[in-house]
Amino acid sequence: MEKSAGWNRLNRVFHGLSHLKFAFYVGGVYYQLQAMVFGRREEFTNDLCFALLLYGFAMALEGLRDNSRIVDLRRKQLTRRVSLFQWVVTGSILLFSFAVLLGLVLLVVLGDEFQGVAVASFGLGGLALMRQEYDCLNQALECPDQPIESEPSSASATRS
Repeated sequence: MEKSAGWNRLNRVFHGLSHLKFAFYVGGVYYQLQAMVFGRREEFTNDLCFALLLYGFAMALEGLRDNSRIVDLRRKQLTRRVSLFQWVVTGSILLFSFAVLLGLVLLVVLGDEFQGVAVASFGLGGLALMRQEYDCLNQALECPDQPIESEPSSASATRS
């Protein structure tokens, strides 16, 4: 079944929005450095929690990327060590699930809203990222010899 033009346009919008992740990663690195290197001891927890929050948003935005735009090098990396990649994804899913549970414990049981939301968003962002990586691996394994790009680019269409 062929995708409609509107669906492809929406896919491109989501893929474009996924590039906002870089701003959140930069912000997370800033607050992580602020907490660990340049900051005051009194603000360590707040800076580190804000870094976790920004990393969680960045990983969630990463989940909006379009898997059909994966380059062949990435496919080769995925298909070369499938079992290792499966273990990494499975272990990461377990760790990020634990982070979500820890965030909920901090939020609900201990009543620490800021740390609870930061840790839970980090875990949810990580779960979204691992879901994207899982889909990426499945797509790479379905057609290992074909390029993943589903629609021809304008450059390849003009060459034919």
